[in-house]
Amino acid sequence: MKTILTKFGYNGEVFNYVTKKTCGIWFSFIGIIIILAAIFGNGMYINPFIFVIGYSAGYYLCYGNRKIIFDKLAAGKQTDFQKKTSDFALFTLCFLCAFFGTICWLTKQNIRTIWLCLLLATAIHFFVFYFVHGRSVVVLGILCLMYCISGLLFPSIPFLYIALLDGITKIAVGIFMFFQKQGNNEQAFYRKVFL
Repeated sequence: MKTILTKFGYNGEVFNYVTKKTCGIWFSFIGIIIILAAIFGNGMYINPFIFVIGYSAGYYLCYGNRKIIFDKLAAGKQTDFQKKTSDFALFTLCFLCAFFGTICWLTKQNIRTIWLCLLLATAIHFFVFYFVHGRSVVVLGILCLMYCISGLLFPSIPFLYIALLDGITKIAVGIFMFFQKQGNNEQAFYRKVFL
């Protein structure tokens, strides 16, 4: 583990989770979008129009134009390690979406399964953000992972219920992160390999 962390630029230093508030707004926003897109899914489970427009608008507001929200709420600059980890998390999301999408296409899965796999990919990539935002995203990842796996194992569970749980959880964790103290990685398990 130490070798991997070192390659990402981490050497045991303590750093703050400076973008936690911005991430909290992002989670809350995307949670609302998932709920609306699922409610107005019209047989597609997630309305792609609502999802794409909402996701794009939220991303632009939180991260695209940094002057709107990001710079105002950031409690400082991210370390190079946090930036590299964020980039890797986003790469992980893209890779997993492409991987699950390809598997679903090759095995001719239904739209419900495709959306569950995309939500599953999203849940998995939250774990990488642990290094950027702390434990909150791990809790979010575990809960969202449970919802997706339940939906895949039990097709009788209506997709709308899973989407509502997913969205509500993102909103709740987002609000928690927004009001939570900034925190740092001083007690993080991975620091112990450098001590």
